[in-house]
Amino acid sequence: MILLAFRHGLRASELCSLRWDQVDLAHGRLHVSRIKNGMPSVHPLTGTELRALRACS
Repeated sequence: MILLAFRHGLRASELCSLRWDQVDLAHGRLHVSRIKNGMPSVHPLTGTELRALRACS
């Protein structure tokens, strides 16, 4: 999770508020609601990130 936050520039509060419904394992995307500006963003997930998230789900 720390690597995920580092690679995608997530704030601690954004990381803590992530839910499984924001992780799209089928398409390799992470949907983040940004705290600072309130704009949602979509981040592509790499192979290592996808494997780690699939192992946790």
